[in-house]
Amino acid sequence: MKKKQIATGILALVMGLPVISQEVCLDVDFYEGIPEDFTLECYDQMPVKSQDFKNLYPEMTWFTRGEVDSEDGSAAMSTSHRTINMATDNWMITPKLHLPAESVCLKWTARAIHYHLRDGYKVMISTTGMEYDDFTELFSIDEEEYQWTKRVVSLYDYAGKDVYIAFVHNSQNKFMLAIDDMFVGQLSDFDVEVNDETQRFVGNVGTALVEGTVINVGQMIPDHTIECVINEQDTLSPIAVTCDVWMAGDGGSFRFEVPVTVGKATHYNVLLAGESILKDSIICSYYPRTILLEKATGAWCVNCPEVISYIQNLEERFGQSIVCVEAHAHYGDIFEYMPYVTGMKTNSFPTIHFNRDRSNPLYGASAKDKNTLKKLINKPTIAKVDMSLAIPVGDSVKASTTVTFAVDTDNSTGKYRVGYVLIEKELQTDLMRQINGASVVQHHGEYYYISSPVAADLMWYTNVVRSDNQAFVGIKNSLPSAIEAEKEYTIETNIHIPATVYDKNNLAIVAIVMNYYTDEVLNVTEVKVPVDPSSVRPVVLEKANDEVRIAWVGNGILQVTAPEQNPFVLDILTVDGRQVNSVAGEGGVQFNLPQHGLYLLRVTQNGRVWTKKVAI
Repeated sequence: MKKKQIATGILALVMGLPVISQEVCLDVDFYEGIPEDFTLECYDQMPVKSQDFKNLYPEMTWFTRGEVDSEDGSAAMSTSHRTINMATDNWMITPKLHLPAESVCLKWTARAIHYHLRDGYKVMISTTGMEYDDFTELFSIDEEEYQWTKRVVSLYDYAGKDVYIAFVHNSQNKFMLAIDDMFVGQLSDFDVEVNDETQRFVGNVGTALVEGTVINVGQMIPDHTIECVINEQDTLSPIAVTCDVWMAGDGGSFRFEVPVTVGKATHYNVLLAGESILKDSIICSYYPRTILLEKATGAWCVNCPEVISYIQNLEERFGQSIVCVEAHAHYGDIFEYMPYVTGMKTNSFPTIHFNRDRSNPLYGASAKDKNTLKKLINKPTIAKVDMSLAIPVGDSVKASTTVTFAVDTDNSTGKYRVGYVLIEKELQTDLMRQINGASVVQHHGEYYYISSPVAADLMWYTNVVRSDNQAFVGIKNSLPSAIEAEKEYTIETNIHIPATVYDKNNLAIVAIVMNYYTDEVLNVTEVKVPVDPSSVRPVVLEKANDEVRIAWVGNGILQVTAPEQNPFVLDILTVDGRQVNSVAGEGGVQFNLPQHGLYLLRVTQNGRVWTKKVAI
């Protein structure tokens, strides 16, 4: 999971940092366009596919656009969406700059405009002139981040010299790149960028980790102390932090062990040199929560692209703690799967439900989700669902799932059940064109710039429902009438792979544990279906305790090593207790499991018994 947060513009005096006199060579925010003394060169000379754009007219060279969801509403932009499928070679070159004698840096912000087609670029520098071969590389990145990201490069080796700096857009047939806030000189303000890698939802584990990385994109930071304040009162020192005095471009990692309590949110505030750089919270319940987001949509739906970038940003924020499912409907949509749309009980498109809370549907990229999500993520998570196996078998996928409840639960009415969805993760097709009415750049992202209908090579359909097994009503009797706390219940199922699936190597299964009567989703998990079942490595579901060791040898062979170099017996059983095989060994033994599935391995040695669960 990656959550980006940025702290900027904090005065050095506030932090107690030394005040540095600033020498500025260049400071451009592109608010009034690209400066006249910049040189623009498009060496590839490939025309732009202008018919695929709206709300702007992209040029072959760099250009500016006022609506790019940037802080000041303007940026320099370049497109690689060209008529010829070759790499773009589009240059934006500064005038000659005389650099200070010390502490000089190049700083800028950048983003790729399209979530799936992320443009890259390189930054070049010359001390001799502006000819193509005069430049050498300072920085390069193949794919820029989807959200605005600050970059900084030291110009230490060029201090006191006259230089030209060039931003070179070099992607091949992607979409657009945006560059903003270009600065050359001595940095005087505190400015950092933080990537928060903390797991947002945790179970009853006692402690959880607040962790991430921080990069200095401002003036030198001599006091690099990183602390964490919990619930605005308890200050923690870091378990590990890798940092010294930080110059621009330097950084380090932080890692704090934070106490968590079931039913409560633990708020954390990470401070660098006494100043807050990151605030967020960890939600603790009986088990970690995974959010289910279901979207009803259609390629004919003018307003449906409004929510695409919104969902993409949720996926960026929550990572693996959110599972998205997209159901298409009606009017010749070739991805139509009406059983799922019917199950969502909606006639409005687009509609988003979080964990099937139909009292608060989201009809567009509005702010309604804030209260809905806040209410949702603070609810107790009393059940967890794990998928130990998902493999293709002929024209179906075989899945094995375990469900555990935190407390004894009466299920005599059969209301708690498990259901499944088969989704295709990513799709592109020339056979269907997405209608597009996105009209607000801040909410609708790249689709604000894309024409209607959307060109096939710019449209990605994701998490498309292909088939299901009782996704809304659940499989009857999949869970017993009396559910015991902390007991694992195993459910096995097969889901048909329809012929309409484009790529069988791009499938995933979603397992949902639900309250059938109230439609409430208790928890959810998603597992990618492997391309080649023979490549599936066994997963030890109950870790060995350094007494019995289970290892993957290869070619379908497992190695089991007993605690002592004495004779032992290995019994291989199905999860329902049926014996498949029995092997005698001394110290260790290798064997093949008969087929893919979920098994119990029982080792008996010197009167002691160990049992481990393995999926392959």
